[in-house]
Amino acid sequence: MKRFFMVFAIALSALSAAAQTSDDNPMTVAEFRNLPDGDTTWHILTGTVSTVRNENYGSFYLKDATGEVLIFGLWDAQGMGAYMRHRIRQGDTLSVSGRRSIYDFRVVEMKNAFLRDFRPAAPSKKGRGRRK
Repeated sequence: MKRFFMVFAIALSALSAAAQTSDDNPMTVAEFRNLPDGDTTWHILTGTVSTVRNENYGSFYLKDATGEVLIFGLWDAQGMGAYMRHRIRQGDTLSVSGRRSIYDFRVVEMKNAFLRDFRPAAPSKKGRGRRK
């Protein structure tokens, strides 16, 4: 029960903050990575999932033409873990909003991001569908 309230609080925070983005125009990954430490503004990024790190929590890298950034945790409008709900995989295109943070004193990340848009990658040409 305690975990439910923690997840609910994180999701509620992401939902309310997602509406507070200062700009509806996405910024590049390079611009996001170069923001000053301590920046608490919510920013929008759009890119393609390049590498999946952890399928249980939704840890993956989002890449655009300027670089890639770690996304650690992803929520949707229903307050659920969007990573598992949408079965996000390498090649999918996402638009996310969140705050910049630093992990382990060196890795720029967007933690507990909010999923704004999701476009799955095309199914494999080998005749197998990606999602069921």
